[in-house]
Amino acid sequence: MVVKRIHVCAYPPQGNVQANHWVAFLELDGQVSVKVDMTPGSDGSTGVAMFSYRTYRSTMQAVVDLVYETRNNPTVQTILNLVTEKRLDKYRFNADGEGCRLWIYKFIKSLEDAGYLDAGTAGTVWNYLSYFWRSSTDRVAKAIAQGAFY
Repeated sequence: MVVKRIHVCAYPPQGNVQANHWVAFLELDGQVSVKVDMTPGSDGSTGVAMFSYRTYRSTMQAVVDLVYETRNNPTVQTILNLVTEKRLDKYRFNADGEGCRLWIYKFIKSLEDAGYLDAGTAGTVWNYLSYFWRSSTDRVAKAIAQGAFY
């Protein structure tokens, strides 16, 4: 299936945690998508890259939803292959369980470098990732926590 748009989304903070969880949605024809989510596994550190089908284009819960048109007709399979080829599926979160912002940036940068997103998209995403979003209008600058690729 051809990916028409990519949504980069930040979920609102949960409880007292001063962080957003960032994911991507690969929007397809017919108001459906594939959610791309790098999340800590059972050990709280080793990342698990999940690709899951959704019956909507993007989450309605997002405090940030950046939408980018794709170029050159990438498919879900092409993007999944890119994730494994670039070893984006080999990721560890930091000791605090943070690191999804760096992962999303690297994911978007890989798509841009492959010609599936316009030049400069990753830089725009980086600017949004550089904040903790309390709501869609309330943000605070926050350094991007570093996980590690292996």
